[in-house]
Amino acid sequence: MDDHRDHLALTSISGQLAASVWVPGSPLPPVRWVANKLQYGLGDALGRLLCQDLTRAPVGMYLQFTNAATYTPPSEDDISRDGSLFHGSLPEEHDILRVPLLALPTSTASGGVYSSNCVSFIAATAGDDGSPGLIDELPFTRGLSLVVGGGVIAMPDPDDYTQDIVLSRGYLTEAGQLVRPDAPAEIAVRWQITIK
Repeated sequence: MDDHRDHLALTSISGQLAASVWVPGSPLPPVRWVANKLQYGLGDALGRLLCQDLTRAPVGMYLQFTNAATYTPPSEDDISRDGSLFHGSLPEEHDILRVPLLALPTSTASGGVYSSNCVSFIAATAGDDGSPGLIDELPFTRGLSLVVGGGVIAMPDPDDYTQDIVLSRGYLTEAGQLVRPDAPAEIAVRWQITIK
């Protein structure tokens, strides 16, 4: 039996995301998960967290959206692992929401030797209808804006998004992308990072 407890390889860490229409206060519906791409910032954040630097803790998400009718997501191979490029690599007519997590991340472990540790994050769209996005101030509008993906982030400075550290980034499939629904419903985005 191969025992991985004495080392941690990047290949033993994986991520996945999912989105669903959700009415705040109600249970989360079942979802279909899709793989995402872990960013170099994850290693930086883990190292700093082990040194008790809580400014690198994941406390929010970027939710990427467009007001176009459709969006074909890039292949996983075409997504950069350098999260610092996130702001400058958005396609035309795309923007992001910078939202806090709805709750503290939860974790689970399976097996007597913790063979699969999973940390789960959840965030949701919010704000007034038509409120501007973070980068190009594209209006985030009910019935129009299509959430296509995003990332889990640490926010060392809550007032300066340029210092954000992207831990994980990914895109929903075309079938899984969601238009912001009528109030009071929102789009809940769930992310899981699993360490095996």
